[in-house]
Order: sequence, then C-alpha cells, then structure tokens
Amino acid sequence: MSEFKEVKDDGGPVFPSEQGMINGTWNQTYEGGMSLRDECAMRAMQADWSSNGVANPAFVPECTQESLDKWATLYYRVADAMLEARKK
Repeated sequence: MSEFKEVKDDGGPVFPSEQGMINGTWNQTYEGGMSLRDECAMRAMQADWSSNGVANPAFVPECTQESLDKWATLYYRVADAMLEARKK
C-alpha cells in the first residue's frame, strides 16, 4: 500500500462529540473521529466516481491494488490542496 505523507494540520476532527456531563461539569475528553483531511478525500472520491459513472472500481475484476493505491493517493492530494486553500 502507498505511504501517505504525514500532514501536521489535518484540519482537525470533522464531527467531534463531547462525552457529556460528569458530576455537573463537562467532561473535556471527546471522540474526534475522522479528520477533515479524511472527509475531503472521501468526498473527492465519491464525486469523482459518481461523475464518471463508476459504481465502485474496487469490484471491477481488472482493478489492481496498484490502481487503488494511485486513486487513494490522488484523493489525499486533493484533500491536502483543499486544506491549503482553506488557510488562505
């Protein structure tokens, strides 16, 4: 599998959630879940596949691990560009 570059600022959690009240005060721990970078990559993949009429290339018999790795790398590059644009 391809190695993705480490990103210091991944945009933070997309849907963080507080755990709730403990003894009348908020518990400051939370479930961060998926990062904004992951969410952007996922949405780019969904948009690309749906606009090209591809249901899921992973289920196409000719689809190789190499091609899946290339797609994954592409979508994370798009996500990284989106995070950079967000800073401007």
